[in-house]
Amino acid sequence: MSDELEFKIDTSQLDAALAKLPDHVQTRVLKNALESAGDVILEAIKAHTPERTDEPTPGSNSLPEGILREDMHYQVTVSESKGARLRVGPTEIAGHVARWINNGWTLTKHDGTKVRDIPGIHFIEAGTDEASQAALDALTDSIAEGIENYDAH
Repeated sequence: MSDELEFKIDTSQLDAALAKLPDHVQTRVLKNALESAGDVILEAIKAHTPERTDEPTPGSNSLPEGILREDMHYQVTVSESKGARLRVGPTEIAGHVARWINNGWTLTKHDGTKVRDIPGIHFIEAGTDEASQAALDALTDSIAEGIENYDAH
């Protein structure tokens, strides 16, 4: 995904709570929390992802019906060197089409002559905006549950 949204949150209190846990437990707690947030954001993005409504053109290399929505995934990375990261969006299968539909593109003739600009519909941003608070709640609830479950042992 070349279009990325990145933000930073002061996690000093979270870091202090997690530092009391063994490394493998910290990793599992963070991974589970990011997966919980990913589930929420992914569901909202899929709900906003447009579906092909035209008849497929014979011999076309267009994406099949439904593939854009089904190609939406999330990926969680938790590592010492890269920190914790959640990426939500299309894979390489439909990434280029998702970018065009999301951001817009310029329709051209085969000779490169511009026909018109096609505006984007920003479905990825719409889903992310809609789900942001619920995703944050899922993330913090999952972290709290992970810490509490460890403390209970």
